[in-house]
Parts: sequence; C-alpha cells; structure tokens
Amino acid sequence: MNAHVRRACARLLVSSAGPDRRTSVADCRIAICLARGVPIDEIDPAQGYDLSDRAYRSVRARWLEEAAARPESDWMSINYSQARQLWARHRPDLIGDWPEWADAAEAGGDRS
Repeated sequence: MNAHVRRACARLLVSSAGPDRRTSVADCRIAICLARGVPIDEIDPAQGYDLSDRAYRSVRARWLEEAAARPESDWMSINYSQARQLWARHRPDLIGDWPEWADAAEAGGDRS
C-alpha cells in the first residue's frame, strides 16, 4: 500500500466522528482495496468491502474456524449468520458452499 493511502487512512482513524465519517471510512476501505489490487467492480461502493472470490474464500474459512472453535457461542452464531447474509446479499453466486451455523459448528475440523 502506498504512503499516501496509509497517511489518509491514519488521519481518518484519529479524526473526530462527524456526519461524513461512514463515507470517509468506506472511501478509505476502497483505497486500501485498490492499493491491494482488487478490481473496482469487486468492491462494494457503499461500504468499501472487498467482494472478490478470494475475499469470500478467506472470510468463509475464518468463520468456519470460529464455528469449530466456539460451537456453543451465541455471539459467534449471530455474527456468523450476519456475515453469511452479507455475502448472500452481495455474492449469491458464491454462498452455496457456506453452511448454516449448526452445520458448521457440528462439522468441527471439516472445512472442505
């Protein structure tokens, strides 16, 4: 990531919250995604999230690890479901291999 992007994001993180903060945070995320080489059409323009296939695989793998490690956690279950819903909303073409919480927690170490 280039120095200009790092400085701009650092300024944003230390600035006081204002009415445009969400927009600024999204702009910062977009700049980070672009600096990392994510194609512009794979970035959510409203929130700045990386919605690429690579990001999906990474997020899914991490949440499956969390489900296996903490199968009884209500907090993890809620956040897991919210993450799954976000991907279902933005990339329904990928979500077919992301199991529901109960299935993921029960599978334990099986992350295939």
